[in-house]
Amino acid sequence: MTTKVLLIALAGLAERDLSRLVLPTDPAKVSLQPISPASVCPTLTSLVTGVYPERHGVVSDAPCSVGIVSPLPHRLKNANRAKTIFSLAHAAGLKTASVNWPLTEGDADIDFLLPNCNGDETAVNQLATILAGDVPDFAALQLHGVLDAKLQYGVDSPEADAAVKMLQAQLSALLPLAENVLLVGAVSPQTITRKVSLNAEFVRRDLISLDENGCFADYKAWCQSNGLSSFVYLKNPSNMGVHDQTEALLDSLQKNGSFGIGEVLTREDAALKHHLYGSFSFVVCSDGETAFDNEVTASAKNLAEKASCGAVGGGEGFLLAAGPAFLSAGAAEKTIPDVAATCASLLGLKLPMTKGKPIAEILKS
Repeated sequence: MTTKVLLIALAGLAERDLSRLVLPTDPAKVSLQPISPASVCPTLTSLVTGVYPERHGVVSDAPCSVGIVSPLPHRLKNANRAKTIFSLAHAAGLKTASVNWPLTEGDADIDFLLPNCNGDETAVNQLATILAGDVPDFAALQLHGVLDAKLQYGVDSPEADAAVKMLQAQLSALLPLAENVLLVGAVSPQTITRKVSLNAEFVRRDLISLDENGCFADYKAWCQSNGLSSFVYLKNPSNMGVHDQTEALLDSLQKNGSFGIGEVLTREDAALKHHLYGSFSFVVCSDGETAFDNEVTASAKNLAEKASCGAVGGGEGFLLAAGPAFLSAGAAEKTIPDVAATCASLLGLKLPMTKGKPIAEILKS
């Protein structure tokens, strides 16, 4: 007996990496428009809710943590404001499993919950045990070994190649245990050449104050990194003087050309263009080669990571689907919410408020 639907998020895997994998014969293949920002927590939350960050509320990989240089990533279920496939399945009497999926910690609607496995190998072994036993109707797994290797060693590094080869063995162990499999790649890092500390500029313009030891003390505006994007939070968003000062500074830094800023969006612009909305006031988008950090001193810059993700707008993703529910067909330019709606449809469920529709081109019925 096999699980009915298995959703696997292949973090870091780009479409060009697929040629190095032996995949299910004649899978359905769909090109996907990544959500914005194209980072792990917003993307995977949209994959199980069918809505964009504007509605589920997860706009970056870490919650807003003013004054914290290295904030911890999202973990807890309550950061997501939208209904999930897990909760709908539970209400319908179906069983679910989640392994290494963000924002699931503490979710009582998931029957088999392993939110933080120590590496992909452990995650695969744990899920294989679950799928071979008391079989869930829906299982979701994140594999991030390829992403980790690309971030640390580079997109085209030997370490990244080795991680792709390891992924092949992991998929070979899991795919026979599922009836219908959906493989999604929508968070692919880009090579970076530098990091920029926008908060250091905020210090110079008196938008951030430091104590006598040079550590963060207080702020009027704080710029929190999400890799290739950054979100600007104002302590008092209704203070239009600070709002206009911050906007003018960001515009001048973009025009300067040496800060790696490709575009500055107001919160309203981000909502209209990218379905991206939250308590931030501005979104700073990279030029594609620059990553942002949270440091308050320029001297703290480094390139410990060779690549980064979190771009806003553009990018490419893919869906591969195989099993008795799917045709060997293709579809172009679908969305992450469409994938969520497809998973729900296979389970006989419908996600509320979803912006997606089941991908009819690849479904037998």
